[in-house]
Formats: sequence, C-alpha cells, structure tokens
Amino acid sequence: QQSLSLFSPSKINLFLRILRKRPDGFHDLASLFQAIGLGDKLELEVIPSEEGATKDEFTCNMEGVPVDDSNLVIRALNLMRHKTSSNSNNNNANV
Repeated sequence: QQSLSLFSPSKINLFLRILRKRPDGFHDLASLFQAIGLGDKLELEVIPSEEGATKDEFTCNMEGVPVDDSNLVIRALNLMRHKTSSNSNNNNANV
C-alpha cells in the first residue's frame, strides 16, 4: 500500500500586507511569519483498487472543516493530478 505522512507546521504572521488581487482571484502578499511547533499531520494513501473506490476520500478530525472540492487539500490533489497527468481518483487524505 502506497502512503505518505507529512507534518504541516502552523505559523504566526508577524506582518501581512495584501499587495494586489491577481486575475486568477488570488492575492499577491508580502509577509513575515514564524513557524511554530503546532501543526497538522497530513496522511495520504492510495486506496487499493480491489476495494472498489471510485472517488477520493477526505476526512478531518475538526468539525466544520469542508471535506469537498473547496478544501485546499483536495484542490492541491487535483492540481497534482493535472500536472502529473495522473488519472488516479482513489486516494484517501486525512488531516
């Protein structure tokens, strides 16, 4: 079974300035931040094909966090698929 576990540290913004809104709807930022010891553990794994998965699964232990395509984890997974020409859609992500 293919899996990957990563730690994503939290940060404290010491300075944050919005420079401009880009044509893609995002903003260019100037910031100064400090990573801290708190964070999220991101676990990714490919769901074995024999389990019959037809779409990605995303779970989070914090109530209120969206687990649909609006979540940045799923958006990043979809972007990775696009950039790597991967057609796998049977991944499990847990934050």
